[in-house]
Amino acid sequence: MEKRTLLCIDDDSFTLAHLKDSLGDYYNLIFAIDPDVGFELAIKKQPDLILLDLNMPNMNGFELADMTSKLSMTKNIPVVFLSSFATDEIKERARSLGAAAFLSKPVDPGHLAATIETVFESRAEAKG
Repeated sequence: MEKRTLLCIDDDSFTLAHLKDSLGDYYNLIFAIDPDVGFELAIKKQPDLILLDLNMPNMNGFELADMTSKLSMTKNIPVVFLSSFATDEIKERARSLGAAAFLSKPVDPGHLAATIETVFESRAEAKG
């Protein structure tokens, strides 16, 4: 079975390295430190899922998720938010933007992998 592709957008290189170590054997990973580059990659590469940091310079994760949700070519890509700031208000805003999940940093690798697979399974069930 072909590996699914994940687009990881985070301005923290340590987090991206952690994602590579945790997920690199199981998924094709694309990385972006800059949210504008991440948006371009979402359009060009059409990943199966986006792992998205919330707090980044120039554009936050909410703004980026809102942009992807408005484009026909990216609106169906599930987004999993990753953030150190996990208040109920922030989680609710993520849900209102259609987030598939919201995980608090630092993310346990096993929990992250299980969350990603749950998102894919629920999407497959929804398609019938």
